This record gives sequence, C-alpha cells and structure tokens, in this order.
Amino acid sequence: LVTDRPFPACRLFAIKDATFRFPDQRGWQPVKERIFSCYENVSYPLQTELPLDSMLPLVSESCLGDLVSISLNPGTFVCNYIYFWSLHAFQRASEWNYSLFVHVPSLERASPEKQIHFAYHVIRTIAETMQ
Repeated sequence: LVTDRPFPACRLFAIKDATFRFPDQRGWQPVKERIFSCYENVSYPLQTELPLDSMLPLVSESCLGDLVSISLNPGTFVCNYIYFWSLHAFQRASEWNYSLFVHVPSLERASPEKQIHFAYHVIRTIAETMQ
C-alpha cells in the first residue's frame, strides 16, 4: 500500500538486506540482516526481468491515462522482504525472473473498481508481452 500517491508504483528491484523501521506482527525487527546467506558477497540488488519501461506505458494507456510509475526505492519493510523472496525463488526456478511487486494506492485515493481495473491490465500486459 502506498499512501502518499494516487497511482500505483511497480518495483524494479529488491535489496538483499532486511531492515524494518518497526516490528512486524510477530515482533521481529531485523536491522541489515541478510534475507538469504547465499547473497553474502553480492553487492547488487535482485531485479525483475519484466520490461517495465515498455510495459507500463501500455498499462497507463489502458487505464485511461492514469500514471503508473517504476519505483526505484525498494523500501525497508515487509514489501522489500517479500519481493526479494519472490525474485530469489523465480531466479532459482527458471532462467526468467518474471516477478513483480506493485504498490497500490489506498482505497481513499483509488476506488476498488479502479484498482481491479489496473490489476487486470497489468496481468494482461504481462501476458501479451511475454508471448
């Protein structure tokens, strides 16, 4: 959930460290902990292989011109942690890394209907792009 913008943001990459500004629901609050030890000597983030630069204009156009941005900020809470796990799993499972994390606006900023419309167009655009 992104509360400061009225439009979605697709994350390009995730970093290998877990740092939470506040504890999660179980009380865990890591600070610069490696998510996976196999990335100990890796200095770069994991990145999606989806062609976001060419996909997102198509999604924006399909969503009646609503802005859809690429997020270059991996964040530090559960979002980065989940996205890193997903990117790691897809890289290990195949030669392609088709994982995507999308921050959506709050329901006060974008109605459920608008968010469903957006999700549909993201999935459709990914399917059409990857054919």
